[in-house]
Amino acid sequence: MTTNHQHALGQWAEQQAMVILQQQGFRL
Repeated sequence: MTTNHQHALGQWAEQQAMVILQQQGFRL
């Protein structure tokens, strides 16, 4: 349970980071 929860949080954090970078005009 804990591992799956942490994995989901990791994916959420990655998505949030990508959105923020894109809003700031960064290109990955």
